[in-house]
Amino acid sequence: MPKIQKIICFVSVLIVLNVLAQKVSVSVYNDFDLTSVVVSLDEGSYRVYCDKTYQFTLDTNHVIYITRTNDQISLRDSKGHIEMFSKILFRGTGNANSFKIRPVNPLIGERKYDDELEIRIDLNRLLFLNWVDMDDYIATVVESEGGTKATVEYYKTQSIITRTYTYDHLDRHIEEGFHLCDGVHCQAYKGRGKRNSLILKATKQTAGLVITDKNQELITAAFHANCGGETANSGDVWLLSKPYLQTVKDTYCLYTRNTRWKRIISMQEWSNYLKKNDFPVDGFHVSLFAFDQPTRKKNYIWMNRAIPFKKIRNDWKLRSSFFSVRVEGNHIILDGKGYGHGIGLCQEGAMEMALKGKTYQEIIDFYYQDVKFFHINQIKALEESKLLSNPFDDL
Repeated sequence: MPKIQKIICFVSVLIVLNVLAQKVSVSVYNDFDLTSVVVSLDEGSYRVYCDKTYQFTLDTNHVIYITRTNDQISLRDSKGHIEMFSKILFRGTGNANSFKIRPVNPLIGERKYDDELEIRIDLNRLLFLNWVDMDDYIATVVESEGGTKATVEYYKTQSIITRTYTYDHLDRHIEEGFHLCDGVHCQAYKGRGKRNSLILKATKQTAGLVITDKNQELITAAFHANCGGETANSGDVWLLSKPYLQTVKDTYCLYTRNTRWKRIISMQEWSNYLKKNDFPVDGFHVSLFAFDQPTRKKNYIWMNRAIPFKKIRNDWKLRSSFFSVRVEGNHIILDGKGYGHGIGLCQEGAMEMALKGKTYQEIIDFYYQDVKFFHINQIKALEESKLLSNPFDDL
């Protein structure tokens, strides 16, 4: 396996495009059609602008009720004043500002967010955009993906992967007027994290670092919970194969929480499933259904017919596509390994590597082949077209 080329570039202050200073806009509660919410202060204070005109300062004594009324935003404060606007901006007045959103219709749990908030109407719904500092966003996603009980070296690894994914997908929602959403379509971002000191430290110490391929293009920074002892070849799961996402034997995750799983299926259910997929099962002994997968394979093969393991996993909602099939009485037993699609970094394996003293460079080197580290400001693939105009800049 080629060794990673450890190139960490530090940027001159003369570089015009300083993306680290750029805030990322995230559509929060993106999967919900919110029509009414309550916005209040969590920390600091905010100047509230309605259609770019300053209205008041949101402090500890202020509660704002926001409701969609046709194609306008109805704003009512705790004193009962009601006015209609097309856009509302909450701009922080200090260095540490955070706010709370409590959805009323539909009724969903309250969340806290750092930095700024933009509210506008989009496709007959209220759109809530959190304009958040990139490092705050990265730290929150790392906490969501990696929990709060890992080591700083693991958090450095996850920070770099998260940052690489983020910059690679900044244009995912650009036609809708924001960068990313807060759901699984992009990355899990459910509000301000617990401010874990190790995560904040890891994010700061790796600020700006991303992973590229040998052509200096951002990689597809895939990761999953547990590979079951062997990561997947990207070409066996995706339509396109990535040269840096190939199978890796991983002994680090073998004794962790998600290494093994089992699923029991009745013989009749399995026979029906095979028939549905054009397998001629009638008249054959059920023992022929057995299939051993000691190492990852692309297809379940029976009588010269094949079903991709990826399809079986999706159809049966299995924890992974890495499993063997055996017959036990009137049942089919799926003996499985791992959790997730299996491509790229294995999180539980990476955590074990960090516990054993491996650095984030060594961990990334292990799971991704022939890649490099660069500072994001050095990547030519990042074009200005991905950076949206910040509505707070001209206030």
